[in-house]
Amino acid sequence: MSENKKIEKVDIESIKELRQKSSELIVKFGEVELEFIYVENRKKELNVYKDSLMKELSELQESEKTLTTDMETKYGQGNLNLETGEFVPA
Repeated sequence: MSENKKIEKVDIESIKELRQKSSELIVKFGEVELEFIYVENRKKELNVYKDSLMKELSELQESEKTLTTDMETKYGQGNLNLETGEFVPA
């Protein structure tokens, strides 16, 4: 039968220190993962916002195209000085 041995205090402290460092690393890994989740969620939000801006841009371009066609029908082709309101036919 083997006899129980008392582990030296310095060795116990070393084990506790390693366990503490291990626990701290696990917490840090968790924090990093949470940051990745936050970043991914923000990225999704930004993509939704970007899509809405792209839709708005498309609608704006369509309105510009319609206005240009209407202006050409009304005034013919030419250049418009927006400051003076003067139209110079081509």
